[in-house]
Amino acid sequence: MTVRYENGGPFYSPYTIAYFPSTMLHNTVLLQDVEGIIKSFEWLNGHMDNRSVVLVQHALLGWALSHLDGKLHILYYVKDLKSALTLSSELGFNKVYLVWWGVNTGWYGLEVPRYFTPVHNFGRISIFRYVS
Repeated sequence: MTVRYENGGPFYSPYTIAYFPSTMLHNTVLLQDVEGIIKSFEWLNGHMDNRSVVLVQHALLGWALSHLDGKLHILYYVKDLKSALTLSSELGFNKVYLVWWGVNTGWYGLEVPRYFTPVHNFGRISIFRYVS
């Protein structure tokens, strides 16, 4: 329960990490990343419009719901970012954002694809925009 996040023991696996933290020393993100996550969603409040959407991975859903204006669009996903991006296009959104770590940390087994470009950083957390 109190081991570091990278040594989560027998409960830490690719199947469980998408839904449960690997240790009780953090919630869905490390303490050092909390401020960057909050600032990222606050930044999006001033830069999104009704034709914009932010793709939000399961780990960041609570943060988005807490800090993003309720009138803005969220598209939730767990592991399949590509399907979420396809759905955003089918729904007609013209600006697609993603909040994630700016450097590949390996968290949740996800990497930011090359077709997303960083537009703003808050510490280790970045806001990306889809570029077709």
